[in-house]
Amino acid sequence: MKTIEKWEDIPEFDSDKEEAEFWTDLDRDILFKQERQNAGHPALTMEFDWIDCHFDLKKVTPKEVEEVFEDPFSIRLFPENDNTGTDARYFALGKTINNRPLFSAFWTDGKRYRVILCREMNDDELTFYERKNAEWV
Repeated sequence: MKTIEKWEDIPEFDSDKEEAEFWTDLDRDILFKQERQNAGHPALTMEFDWIDCHFDLKKVTPKEVEEVFEDPFSIRLFPENDNTGTDARYFALGKTINNRPLFSAFWTDGKRYRVILCREMNDDELTFYERKNAEWV
């Protein structure tokens, strides 16, 4: 098992395939713990607003939602229209540490995240997620 003590310990890669194999082999749990320990990393500044959620937090736990946002292979989709103001909604496709595929709709101001909806991916979303991740390997 590979461990990363500091972000500087991540090696340089000669190809995208080599990099993909490295991250796939790396234990995600160790990576997520390291992200939280490194000052200045986005995972430390990411705050979730769980007040007044519109989905059942017993079916999808806050920890699972956060894991999707920390997933290095997650896909974030942004609206195509010019409405990027306070009403803009974004989408995230990602997997938890336990490999549970989740779809999220959320709002963010760059620091705070309010998840509006989170559920398991349907077949089309899962196919899209896997196809997009396979494209860069």
